[in-house]
Amino acid sequence: MNPTVRHQFDQSLTQHRKTLEMEPNFILARVTLGLNQEQLRLTKEAIAEFRKVGETDPTDVATTAALRHALVKNGQTAEARIILSDLRERAKEAYVPPYSIAVLYGGLGEGSQALDWLERGLQDRSLRPLWLKLDPRLDSLRHEARFIRLIQGMGLSS
Repeated sequence: MNPTVRHQFDQSLTQHRKTLEMEPNFILARVTLGLNQEQLRLTKEAIAEFRKVGETDPTDVATTAALRHALVKNGQTAEARIILSDLRERAKEAYVPPYSIAVLYGGLGEGSQALDWLERGLQDRSLRPLWLKLDPRLDSLRHEARFIRLIQGMGLSS
């Protein structure tokens, strides 16, 4: 199993750095490196990784959400709220995965809004059970009754 999924962030960080030495343009490795850096409280480094990905693909909503989440952890909530507003506006014109917006709200400590968006993801069948169950960015929601019902509604144990 992937070390990130098991919350072994330092091992995953090492592996993704090695991967990027071999293939510097491998976007998924760069995003995962940033996610690991964020969990290890290396938020400035995580922000830099997410910005690199954003320069390559500015339409990637998941990376935009990851960037915003890291900005909040780094105390840059004003910029994070601007990104959230931009994503909500984009969602009026094009599909934006509800999960990405849920992560943004969760990072801001707005659990009710985060759960609203997770429930939308369940309705449109875009939620990925593994990420919902294991993503550390959702840890603040795990004790919420609505989150537990959501997990159970997908046939997962809480």
